[in-house]
Amino acid sequence: MIGEGDHVLLVANDGKQFVVRIPEATQRKELGCFKLKKNLNIDCSILKGNEFFTVYEVDFKQAKLVGPITGKNPFETTVPDEDQVEEDATTDDAEKDNRMLIDDNTSQKLSIEDIEKLKSQKKGDDIVKELIENSATFEQKTKFSKEKYIKRKKEKYCKYVTACKPSSFNVCQYYFDKDPSRLSFMRFDALSELLNFANIYSNTQVLLFETCMGIVSSAVLERLFDFTNKKMVGRLLRGFEPGKITANYNCVKLINGFPEWMKNPSVRKFAKQETEDKMQDENSDETNVVHFPLSILSKNVSLEYVQDESSSKEDKENVFSNETKQALQNMYTEYFDLNNSEIQLSDSLIIATNEYDSRVIFEKLFPFLQPSGCFAIFSPYRSELDEIYMDLKKSKRCVTVQLSENWTREYQILPNRCHPLMQMSSSSGFILSGIKVRD
Repeated sequence: MIGEGDHVLLVANDGKQFVVRIPEATQRKELGCFKLKKNLNIDCSILKGNEFFTVYEVDFKQAKLVGPITGKNPFETTVPDEDQVEEDATTDDAEKDNRMLIDDNTSQKLSIEDIEKLKSQKKGDDIVKELIENSATFEQKTKFSKEKYIKRKKEKYCKYVTACKPSSFNVCQYYFDKDPSRLSFMRFDALSELLNFANIYSNTQVLLFETCMGIVSSAVLERLFDFTNKKMVGRLLRGFEPGKITANYNCVKLINGFPEWMKNPSVRKFAKQETEDKMQDENSDETNVVHFPLSILSKNVSLEYVQDESSSKEDKENVFSNETKQALQNMYTEYFDLNNSEIQLSDSLIIATNEYDSRVIFEKLFPFLQPSGCFAIFSPYRSELDEIYMDLKKSKRCVTVQLSENWTREYQILPNRCHPLMQMSSSSGFILSGIKVRD
């Protein structure tokens, strides 16, 4: 159910996407509008109280959404008044082709003035029927060509939108289509590969640095957050550049269901707490989402395990040197607001950026990854990942180190005409992944 303060991702039948926020009762109504085209803001107040994934029609005259539409499929492109029984493709279409059809703008009997008049008097479906009836070449087209013609005209004269629930998947698609550079050119398939290589699941601690508008943070939090009980079942340690705590966090704010303290990192304190009362209050779950400046991490701090001969083989798994333990204790208590009993290395490490040098950030964060922990580094450029790859191979600090390039191609799946799309973005950066081992 869509309520006040929720974000809604509207997907139009022509492929365009819009993000709107349902205003609260005390806020201005204009906040719940989206700009369909120049000087046309569509009111979305009808969305409040309805379910997600319902379809609405855009009323251009009144500049609002009408619906929800039920009982019919507004995206249907079948030929009108045609027998519903499926015919053998070899009967009619075998004798038809489009070789004699000439696109010279003379087949349509209606003039531009007539069409503009129809737009002011009739709805989009009626306009499409008028265009079909006044087309001299429509009956000469094949069945496939007729469906493509109807679909093209519906996209132009009929505007339908589907109210989708925002998730890291469709939000990534939205921003990638809008401006891929803001996501460091990360497509949805690269995001899924990044989570897979980093082995993200519940009840784990994830160390993260990104400059992708928070799309990686939102994807990680979706796996670590229990939406039913409204609590974290893991911990996210998110690094940021000093003075830019709220930057690269926009996508998290679009996910409905996250509590307000999770969406607004600026309300968190990063200095050593003066009292321990905060750890006992009802918001103690906030310590499971920690934002820290990268400047506190020293590249010279050694976080290796001690090889103590007096310790048993089982004890060696969890033995730290005194220097390492003190460094971790200071970092957790002064910057992360965590107890000494909660000190632990991270299970996963993710780096995704095109603004900073991944090599420097990796050397800062890699010591805080525990042995057998997985790491994944995303970059739209291969050169810097090549250097990290060669360094890891020589130092033998990791196993299963691999550098992969994400490449995907979307296919049109329709009866008797399946083929890849002709225009699309194929590559989506590179991912370096591996598993840390003890020296």
